[in-house]
Amino acid sequence: MKGAMATIEFTPEGHILGASPVFCQLTGYAESELIGWHHRMFCPEANHRSQNYTDFRLGLTQGKGQSDRFLRLRLVHNIGL
Repeated sequence: MKGAMATIEFTPEGHILGASPVFCQLTGYAESELIGWHHRMFCPEANHRSQNYTDFRLGLTQGKGQSDRFLRLRLVHNIGL
């Protein structure tokens, strides 16, 4: 099942440690492009500057998992024509 799910692993501070191939395929990034970046790279700027985002991150650092649908950004490769 693990190989079929889009998963990503973070440090307690929110920096990316690793991502599954499915996650990389969905977001358009190679795992090597993600390592070390912060979780907020997937969030619209207005979201990661909000109190809700601050509370979300704090809850995760306290071991409080969250399950919901979250708007996230992905990489867009532009093809010059």
